Order: sequence, then structure tokens, then C-alpha cells
Amino acid sequence: MLSKIYILVDDLQNVGHFDISKNAKITGGVHLSIIHQVKTFQNLGCEVRVCIIRGNATNEIFDNFKVEKNIDDKLIEGKNFYHTFKHALPNFIRHKLQKFKPDLFITQQYRNWIMRPLYDLGIPTLTMVHSLPLYLWDLRRSKEYEYHKSLGNKVGIVSNYAKKYYVNFYDKKSAKYPNVVKSTPDYVLYPSYCEKYKVEKCIKKVSHISRADRSKDTFLIHDYLKETEFKSNVHTQSYSNPFNEVNDRYLQKNLLKYRDTTKLDFKHKDIMEDIKDSAATFVGLANYDTFTITSLESLSRGIPLLIKSRNNLPHPATEMVENDYKKYIYEFTDRDDFIQKVKEFSKMSLDERQKLADSCYKKMGWENFKKTWNNAALETIKSFKYKNSSLKEFV
Repeated sequence: MLSKIYILVDDLQNVGHFDISKNAKITGGVHLSIIHQVKTFQNLGCEVRVCIIRGNATNEIFDNFKVEKNIDDKLIEGKNFYHTFKHALPNFIRHKLQKFKPDLFITQQYRNWIMRPLYDLGIPTLTMVHSLPLYLWDLRRSKEYEYHKSLGNKVGIVSNYAKKYYVNFYDKKSAKYPNVVKSTPDYVLYPSYCEKYKVEKCIKKVSHISRADRSKDTFLIHDYLKETEFKSNVHTQSYSNPFNEVNDRYLQKNLLKYRDTTKLDFKHKDIMEDIKDSAATFVGLANYDTFTITSLESLSRGIPLLIKSRNNLPHPATEMVENDYKKYIYEFTDRDDFIQKVKEFSKMSLDERQKLADSCYKKMGWENFKKTWNNAALETIKSFKYKNSSLKEFV
């Protein structure tokens, strides 16, 4: 039985507005996932604590490394974060774990320099993978994951799209480099759930929500829908987060053109209210994307999608509805094709939009989310205890 859960937020996630209420200001899919993890385990009767590393957010369930250690923003946001805190941060987390004594430790990413000093505490750990392996340092990550699993811990990933990419990546790299090993996540655990919605009648509006990023094509619908009957409705942030010079230039350049028609820094609740009558939503796919929370937010409100895919794999949005409704997730080829499909989607009946929303809820609703996360948590604890009892018997 679960009674205590300790959740570690990825060290790259700047948590400045962490709120588990419906009026939260969400700064990305991982942020929302943590909120949903907290709510789920609290609903299951667990005491939950959350460790955040960057940001000024405070909450009664938080342990805040930056605030408690009174660390200057320039240090916590700097490029030398690892070298500055490679001892202090694991020691901080260690102290909190020893004090709280959780049944399960959930991390939102694997950091070898954080995890290695914590293994001797003997706490079962479920590590989530929210990003795709893309970089040179990811080559060693599969060996670290497999060692992590060898101790009885488990690894979850947030979509079948991400799992297929992950497995393919390490299969190919292991064939090329002898020091890279094959690796497979233990679970696909969708990072967020949706509620059941009554859909709204649509107007001639197409929406897009993302942090400003060229690879997400944040301002594409502004370009595509100029001089058409459809309004482009873009929500983004007034700064790149985490800071990225390329994306910041992309943001500032497009704000010069589209500032009057771009909505900046809205709260999550207000964004959801604003998009609910959209004829369609455009969802780009960055090279690091694994789930696309905006797909779930739209489909659950009966809003069809226009998408871009990557890596010769089905877009993760296709996992969020039943087969009969995948026709409302459309990969367009060019501007003319995009506009033509928007016109078609704008003519969907209210009844068909409700069926789309209901299909999404059937697959991605609260009950399924709670069940799969609870099962993964219990199985991780069971796996860890079995592995460690077997080792003791062997010794």
C-alpha cells in the first residue's frame, strides 16, 4: 500500500508559478504532469512532497533548493549549474528523503550525478523520461538507465511515440558504438489526463499554444491565415523558457510582426477558456517533444488537430483517441492544404465534436490515468523489494 510519495522536478524546470489549483500558470507539459501526479497520489490517499530546484515558487508541500539555500539567480540559472551544485544538490535531496521516508521516489528525468549518491538509501525509484535522446551525452544514458533498472527501479516514458523513438535510437547506436547498450522503458505512462467536457460551438478561429520555439512553428498560423476568413489565435510566453538565444530571437522577430494578435503569458485556465470554440488547433512537433499536451487539451474539447510529424512515426496525438476519430488528426502538406482542412473542420457538427471529445476522454481520462500510475507505482516498489531481497538471500 502506498502512503508517501516524493517527487523530484527535473533540474531544468524553472518553477516560478507552481500551483495545483485550477488557476495555475502552467509553464510546460512537464509542469502540468507534476501537478497531475500530485493530485493523483493525493487522491489515492498518499502524502506527497515535491522537490523543486529552480524558481521561487513556495507551497506547503514543497522543498525548494534555491529558496532554502538562498542561492543567487545567476548561479542557479548559469551554465555551470552542475559544477557548482554537484555535491550540494544531492546532499539536499538526500536529507529530504531521509526525513520524509517515502515509499516511492519519482523523478522527472535521470541525472546520474544526482541519483548515484542516493542509491544507498534503498528507496524504490520510478524515473520518468519526458524528452527524447538527441545529444552526445544521451549515448551514455542507456547504460545508466539499465543500471538504474538492475537495482529494481523502473523507467517510464510518456507516449508510445517516445518509446519507439527511444528504443530505435539505442538499437541503432548500440550497433555502431560498443559502449552503448540497448534499452527499453518499463512503462508508457501518459503524463497528464483530461476531464470530461461539453463541447462548444466553434467559430472561425484556429489556435496554437506553445513556448516560443522555431521547431514548434509557434507563429505558423499567423503566416498561414493572413488574408483568410479565419482568425489566428496564438498563445505563447514573452520570453524563451528555458532561455535559448535562437528561440529568443525567433520570438522577438515575430512579435515585431504579430504583437497585436499574439497573446502572452496567460494563465492556463484562461488559455483553455480562450481556445474552446476553435475550429481547429495546430500542433507542431519539436525534435525533443514526446507527448504534446496541447493535443490533449484540444481533442478533449472536441477540437480537431492539424499536425506536423517527425521521425517517420505517428504523431503522439494519434494515441489520444480511438481509431474511428484519428481522421480528426490531420497531417497537412502545405498552406493550401492547411486552409482547406481548416474549412472542412469548421463544418463539423456539434454532435461529431462531442463524440471526438468523448473518445479522447475514454482513452485519456482521470480513471485510466490514476489506474496506470497507481499500478506502475506499486509494481516499482514490488520490483525493488524483490530485487533487494534476492540479493540478500544470495549474499
